[in-house]
Amino acid sequence: MKRRMQILMAELSAAIVQWFPKSFFFFCISPILCHIQEKLVGECMSQKGQRRRLKVSEIVVGAIAADARSFAEAGRRCIDEIKLGAIRGPMGPGIVCMSFAIELWFKALGCLSDPQGDVPIGHDLLALFNGLSQEIQDALIARCGQPRAYFLNVLQEDAKTFEVWRYAYEQQALQADSSDGLIVMSIPRLLTDALPMACDRVYEDFKAF
Repeated sequence: MKRRMQILMAELSAAIVQWFPKSFFFFCISPILCHIQEKLVGECMSQKGQRRRLKVSEIVVGAIAADARSFAEAGRRCIDEIKLGAIRGPMGPGIVCMSFAIELWFKALGCLSDPQGDVPIGHDLLALFNGLSQEIQDALIARCGQPRAYFLNVLQEDAKTFEVWRYAYEQQALQADSSDGLIVMSIPRLLTDALPMACDRVYEDFKAF
């Protein structure tokens, strides 16, 4: 029994000798490691928040157009039965897809407007439209067949359509005149019908230049 206790004590002593230096080392260095980790995470977050703007020359503009067509088609499949007037009712997915399609079209057209510049960013439709060349702006308005004043007014009033309709339940209009909580906001047909098709045609007209 005594011999067994001696062996156990010896094993324990050896374990302490091996464990303590390592434990002490990590105890001392862990604050340094934590500081380095926090610094790296901070730098990553900073870079994420200030990501580098892409140049038009670095991307395939046709890929933006392809995505725009895909989202426009998805939007049409949601709202194709609505033919007259403004869209009302739970049409959120279709409106989100269609407004995002317009956003992508404006970005593709923005690349054509300034091939040497940066790829347009953001969701604001009016800001993206204002970044287009005058020739492309005029071509879009002509294709839509609407007065310029009306066209610009729609873009101004519904500039944030993509952002608003993604979380439509957060809007005050949600409960207005609605006993069942359905979305009762409306959106002009210009954004769900004429403009997406106009963008497609204008892009085809200008991409060769």
